[in-house]
Amino acid sequence: MKFICATLIFLWLSIASLPAFGQTPPPPAAAAGYNIRTFGPNMAYGPGQSWNAYNLSGDPGRQHVRINGDASLTIAGGSNRYNAHISSIRHVGDAAGWEGIGFGGGGYFVADLKWGGALCGYSCGDGWPAWWANSTETQIGVPTSDRTPNAAWGSHQAEIDFMEWWNDGWSCGIYDWNAVKVVATPFSRHSITNDGQYHKYGLLWIPATPQHKGSISCYFDDVLVPTLGPTTWDYWPPDKIPNPPPATTNEGFYGTNAYWIADHRHLILLLGAGSQNPMTVRSVEVWQKDGSQNITAGVGTPSTRGTTGGAREAAPSHR
Repeated sequence: MKFICATLIFLWLSIASLPAFGQTPPPPAAAAGYNIRTFGPNMAYGPGQSWNAYNLSGDPGRQHVRINGDASLTIAGGSNRYNAHISSIRHVGDAAGWEGIGFGGGGYFVADLKWGGALCGYSCGDGWPAWWANSTETQIGVPTSDRTPNAAWGSHQAEIDFMEWWNDGWSCGIYDWNAVKVVATPFSRHSITNDGQYHKYGLLWIPATPQHKGSISCYFDDVLVPTLGPTTWDYWPPDKIPNPPPATTNEGFYGTNAYWIADHRHLILLLGAGSQNPMTVRSVEVWQKDGSQNITAGVGTPSTRGTTGGAREAAPSHR
C-alpha cells in the first residue's frame, strides 16, 4: 500500500509539472521548468482586465492607447514622464487600493511587439518603445526591510528592461535603484534594422537560492542574445544584503557576486512608447513554475482590490 501511495504521489507531481492542456511553453521557459503560463497572452485592456492605463506613482499622465481590430494594442505616447503608459497593476479607490498582478519567484517574460517611425530613444520626448518592469512594492507602497548594512543606501528598487529602445538599438538589463547610485547587471545592446516587424523580446529570470546562483538571460525571438557583465549572482537573505562595491560610473556592475533585489520583489509589467515611434503589442506572456509567489488583487473582478496599508513611495525615474 505504501508503494502504491508513493507511486500515485510521484505520478501526480509529474503531471502537475507538465504544461497545461493547449499550452506550449517557449523553449527558454521549458528548459527552466517554467511550464505554466500565469499571464497572457491576450492584451485585454481596461478596468478589471490584464492591462490598464498607468496611474501609479502619482503620475498618471494622459495615455494614448488604441485597441486594434486584431485585439492588439498600439501605444502612442502621452504626458506620462515615466514611460509607462499601460501596466499590469493600477490604483483603485483610495491611495492604498490596487488591482492587478505582481510576479515573483522567477519566470520567462516575453512580448510580441513591433514599432515604427522615428528611431529616437529618450530624445523623442513623450515616450519611446519599452517593455519593462519595476518593483510592485515600490509602486503600491508595501514597506520593505531589506536595507544594506550602510543605512545611507536606503531601500532598494528593482527595474528590469526586457526591451528598451535607445537611439542606436535595443537593450536588455536589470537595475538596482537606491539612494546612492544605480547598479546595473547585466546590460546589453543590440542593433536591429527591421524594427517595423513583429519580434519576440524575452527575458529568463531564475532567482538565487541557498543551493544555487540566480541568473538572467535575454532572448530575441526565443534565441539567446549576448549580455555584457555578469549574468549570475549569489543568494542573500533580505536582512543581510551587502553594500555594492565602489563604481567609477553611475551605472556600475556588482561583479560575479551580484545580488539582484528583484529576488525579493514582485514585478509589475509596464509598456511605453512615444507619438513619434508608436508601438503595437499583440501578446505578452509570463511562464512560471506556478503562480504561488505572485501577488494579485481584483483581476477580472473590479469590485475587489488589494490594500497596501500605507502611503506609496516615490518611484524612481526611468532613465
